Amino acid sequence: MSDSSDHYKYLKVTYNLLSIFRSDLHVNFIIYTNMNQYLSSSLKLLFLSAICTVLSCADDPKHVDDINPEVEFNNLADGAKVWNTIEIQASATDDISIASIQLLVDDQLIASEENKETITSNWNTGDLEDGAHTLKVVGTDNSGNIAEKAITVKVKNNLISLKVPDYKLIHEEKGYIFLSDRDGNLIASEELIAGENIELKNSSFEDSIFYLTEVYESKSRDYSLLATFADVERGSNWNMNGRKENRIETFQANVTFENAAENAYYVAYTSNYSRESITKESNNKFNLTLNSNDSIIYVTKFDRERNILSYNLFTGINEGENKVDLMKVNKSFDEITFELPEYDSYYFYLEGSYRDRESYDVYDLYYEHNPEPGALSTELLYPGQAFDHYKFVFGSSKDNVNYSYHSGNIDNIVMTEISHNSNFEVKDNILIYSSSGNFDCV
Repeated sequence: MSDSSDHYKYLKVTYNLLSIFRSDLHVNFIIYTNMNQYLSSSLKLLFLSAICTVLSCADDPKHVDDINPEVEFNNLADGAKVWNTIEIQASATDDISIASIQLLVDDQLIASEENKETITSNWNTGDLEDGAHTLKVVGTDNSGNIAEKAITVKVKNNLISLKVPDYKLIHEEKGYIFLSDRDGNLIASEELIAGENIELKNSSFEDSIFYLTEVYESKSRDYSLLATFADVERGSNWNMNGRKENRIETFQANVTFENAAENAYYVAYTSNYSRESITKESNNKFNLTLNSNDSIIYVTKFDRERNILSYNLFTGINEGENKVDLMKVNKSFDEITFELPEYDSYYFYLEGSYRDRESYDVYDLYYEHNPEPGALSTELLYPGQAFDHYKFVFGSSKDNVNYSYHSGNIDNIVMTEISHNSNFEVKDNILIYSSSGNFDCV
């Protein structure tokens, strides 16, 4: 009984000591019991082991820093369009402190700061090819925790890229292209050579849009042509022939047009400016080549005097056999009336784009030509909301000068007379060009 009681006293003392160790890491204690007389050799070893275990827990796990910092771009977003030299601003924050912050372009280090939460660097994009590039900010805290964020930006240093068609500059023509800012100041220019690829840049021009002018001169045929286009977007692939090339990927559709009305005349338009004429008396079966993402046919109805009456847009045209019911060509056109400037002759036409404005799904919709002066106003008929985008082109001539106006806005057409005074010539292989006047048509 005595041994059992003594053993209990020892265990109790040991527990109290361990409690002291866990509550206070300073190992200062006094044993007020006559403990040595109860300790056997094995219990002494157990006691020392307990002390070592307590001391090994001296480091508090609550103080281990395992939280990553947070990083962010301050002035650029994913998908941003950039050019020339831009400033990149980024920041890193942490619950304790930041050891370093870095900026990388396409995984190449361009700037680094230590013991700072922000970083700023000027990035010269002119050293890179146009297109998508990756920016990355990396933040590291003093415990070695790392965070990073990447965004993709689109470099657009080329103002325009173009290929001069082989058929341009015939009849001993000379051609030039000019870019100017909103105030008419020259940005860049180049002489045109048939078949040549051209890229125009200006590292000091910061705007996103500009004016583009094509100039052609033929001394043998005694004419000059000046065509100016407003709001051309930086990075455009300029199409000098005004029409896109046919896609390679197409499909064949056999289309039968049914129920043509008596004394009526129809025109079926497919993309890429193709068309077929239809009457009740004709063979109205056609094998049509369509774009693979197109599958629509636009049909207009005329009377025998060729006055346009109605339209319909037929969707769901597929490869193989198709039928189009001409009785459905019964939708009324929307109408816009606009005044005409003074002219010797004029023409205008309307194009429609189905789906994407930049796609190949482009359709001829309306055309008018008046070779005689005198009319004060005219009407434009168009198929309402049938097409997603429209392109309106108005051309006129006066005093042997031809003018051409292009617009994607047909909601409110206001034509004003264009006045100009221009000069261009080549001296010692240096192009001299100037132009002034009122070119505003709207």
